Order: sequence, then structure tokens, then C-alpha cells
Amino acid sequence: MIEKDSNTSQDYEPQEYAVIKDLDTLRAISDPLRLKLLETILDEPLTVKQIARELNLTPTKLYYHINQLEEHNYIRVVNTRVVSGIIEKQYRATAQSYRVDPALLSLLEDSDHSRELENFLAPVFDSTKEDIKRSIRAGLINLPQEEIRPVNRRLVLMRGVSRLPEDRAEEFYAKLKKLIEDFSEAEVKGSENQTYGLMIAAFPIAKPVNRAQTEPEE
Repeated sequence: MIEKDSNTSQDYEPQEYAVIKDLDTLRAISDPLRLKLLETILDEPLTVKQIARELNLTPTKLYYHINQLEEHNYIRVVNTRVVSGIIEKQYRATAQSYRVDPALLSLLEDSDHSRELENFLAPVFDSTKEDIKRSIRAGLINLPQEEIRPVNRRLVLMRGVSRLPEDRAEEFYAKLKKLIEDFSEAEVKGSENQTYGLMIAAFPIAKPVNRAQTEPEE
């Protein structure tokens, strides 16, 4: 029985992006389950029980991760109510996306912190990999891909390289940013609508190290 309803911030909306500036905050998000959890409460506030139902987990498996994300300001309580004498909280992500501060990235390039960078990148790619595998098993992605109808069951997975001058690279990055914005703005909320994932990685590629140049002469 609901005894009391109290809206802490009924109209709360996440900010466009947040900047990760320290290693502790970076570590808090470097976990596949926490990334999934954040995605689940990006569009609407949910209780721990509702999140657990969405992720097909028990609530007890989420409390520690919820506390970690809340402590580092990745999520916040936006609504509370008392149900049968128990305070029930609804959580919402605090940002639509997260960016790593350039100064922190410079630190991660140091060999002493290279593991931290790996721990940050691995959940991002692993989460995408697991999503793709799960969608194939569920029949949402049809394989092979040639001439698939309808096209919304296709998996678009490509890798390419291109030599670009600085101004063209800037232009291309701007187009990617606009594409991501268009993808987000195209959303039509509704439980009957299929959720789609988008992952983009664009980066300058370092040339392979020439071992002959680095190995000492005998």
C-alpha cells in the first residue's frame, strides 16, 4: 500500500554531458553492469526493483552498484515515496553522455595507469559485443546480412581508415557529432518501440612501432 508520495524532482532531465576528471570517478563507471544500469534509467526514473526487472537480475545484485554510481554523481534520486512503511526511491542518470577530461586522458597514457584506460574501454566494447550477441539469439538481427528485409534487422558493423588533413578531420568529427544528435532526437518513446544501439569510435591511428628501430644493436 502506498502511504505517501513525494516528488523530489518530477521534471528532472539529465544534462547533455558530464566530464570525468579523476580516476576514482572513472573507475566507478568502468563496469559493464553499471553501464547497462545507466542506460536503463537514462530516459525515465526507475526504482531498484524496476531496474532489476529490466536487467533480469535480483535487486540485491544492484544495490552496491547503485551506491557507487550515486556516490560519484552518475545517478541521483529524483522521486521518493513510502510503500508499506518502506521508502522507495526512483533513480535517474545525471547526464546523457560522459566525456573523459583531456588531462585525465593524458594521465592514462602513462604506463603506470595504462590498466585504468583498459578497464574503462573494455566495458564499453564488451557491452556492445554482448548486446549484439543477445540480439542475434533473440532473432532481432538476421544473419547473413545481404539484402535483408526489413532493414531494421540489419547489423551495421564496419571498420575503415582514411588519411585526412586536420581541417577535413575536424569536418568529419562535426558530422559524427550531428549524426549522434540526430540519432538521439529521433527517439519516439513508447514501450512498443524497439530500442536500437549506436556505437561510434573515431580516432587518430598511431603507426606501428618499428622493432628494428627500438631494439638495441648487439
